[in-house]
Amino acid sequence: MNRDFGLALEVLVAIEQGVNMYTVNSTPELIKYHFDMLEHIGCIAVENRNHTSVRLYNTASIKLTWAGHDMIDTLRFKLNNP
Repeated sequence: MNRDFGLALEVLVAIEQGVNMYTVNSTPELIKYHFDMLEHIGCIAVENRNHTSVRLYNTASIKLTWAGHDMIDTLRFKLNNP
C-alpha cells in the first residue's frame, strides 16, 4: 500500500475532533493501514488495544500526540500548497 497524505490527514482530524472513524472516507483496510503507520511514527497514542479493527476503535481511547498536532499542520500546508 502507498501513503495517502489526504487520508492520513482525515484520520488525524477525526481523532482530533473525537469523531468516529466511520466519518473517514476510505476503505477499512486503508484506514487501518494509515492509522497503524501514524501510531508507529508517534502521531497517535492508543490507550486500549482490545479491538482488532479500526472500525471498532473507540476514539476516546485514541489521543493525538504533540507530533500528531504538528503532522496535521504539516499535511494541511503540504496539501494546500502543492
